[in-house]
Amino acid sequence: MHASPLDEKPVKTIIIDFDRTLIRENLLIQWVLFLLSGDRLSMRRKLVFFTRSFYGGLESILLSRSPSFAERAVRVAYQTFMGIEAESIQDLMTNKPIWKGGAYSINLNHELLPVLSHITEQTRRETLSEPKIAVSSQGSFKAAIEIFLKRQDVVEQMARAGIRIDPGSIIANRLEVLEGKFTGKLRSPIITKYNRLGSFSQNAVFIGDNEDEHAVKQLKNGKVRFVNYRKASRLQYEPRR
Repeated sequence: MHASPLDEKPVKTIIIDFDRTLIRENLLIQWVLFLLSGDRLSMRRKLVFFTRSFYGGLESILLSRSPSFAERAVRVAYQTFMGIEAESIQDLMTNKPIWKGGAYSINLNHELLPVLSHITEQTRRETLSEPKIAVSSQGSFKAAIEIFLKRQDVVEQMARAGIRIDPGSIIANRLEVLEGKFTGKLRSPIITKYNRLGSFSQNAVFIGDNEDEHAVKQLKNGKVRFVNYRKASRLQYEPRR
């Protein structure tokens, strides 16, 4: 029998991973594709940006496999966007590329909503209170998440599912901006898929995907109650500890 993550201590906070959990896509990959496919960059800048993103992406993937190098991996990934206009992230969030058939570049993950709705409703019944719903991310940065959560279609879909994410509870990296452009640097503290786990309270449930489950297992963090939404059904959950 699968155990519910609510069977232990009463849940007060639900934490959702952003990339490939709250959204279907990986934000940084979509941002790269957006910049390369549009006319925002000159051909010369596109060539430089493509080279930087390709080799930086490979280095970041390799480094991110170890908790010891995770912070370096995040820094490398964001160095790719040095000199990119800050307003481009707003344009990305409202972009509907032709190859997506009318869908946005970044979309709410509908497979997650039944799982999230079930945990939220169960928490309301058992605690007689509204759970705090937060978003956590290593790969997406705070400003981008805030823009996505304010997009009208996202607001409407969340409301229909009975879900309200606390706008003040976004655990994510913050990019440094100078004269309207990203510097490629991050403001401290640096959030990684490993160190964020230590900040989660014992009254929280963390919802993520296979990669997040691997990080939880790798750190052997016994206090994290984890739900892999890909493995979960609407009625049964298997929290990993």
